[in-house]
Amino acid sequence: MVRVPGEGIPDDDELRTLLGEEIAASFEDLALDGHGELRDITNWRVKRADPPPDIRLVRVEDVGQVMGRRLIYVDPDEGPVYNHRAASEVFTDSEGQWVKIVEEWRYFAWLALPEGKRPPVCPRSKVYSLINLWVDPTS
Repeated sequence: MVRVPGEGIPDDDELRTLLGEEIAASFEDLALDGHGELRDITNWRVKRADPPPDIRLVRVEDVGQVMGRRLIYVDPDEGPVYNHRAASEVFTDSEGQWVKIVEEWRYFAWLALPEGKRPPVCPRSKVYSLINLWVDPTS
């Protein structure tokens, strides 16, 4: 049975018979929420929020320091790959510019290690070319 706010308890409901009209009426604006808790729904209103602002990604080359920033790798075949962090600053060699990236959870687990036990390089980080890397400026 679907409960519509303000609909009240049906007249033939056992609750009216057991509790009496006055007590049963006090339960008319109560309903179970999604967590199974009884809530007063008299003044419930569903408000529609505006969508969040679009995030304009920035090329890694255009950012000064990237260590710890959220990176998006755009795989030419698969599309964008999210949930990665820069595990190093940008470095250059004869082949081009590179940065080490790692999954976010690994980065934060590495960062949470005590200073003396933390390896100098984040484990399982991989080196990526800057060509297909973008920075989330909100990170």
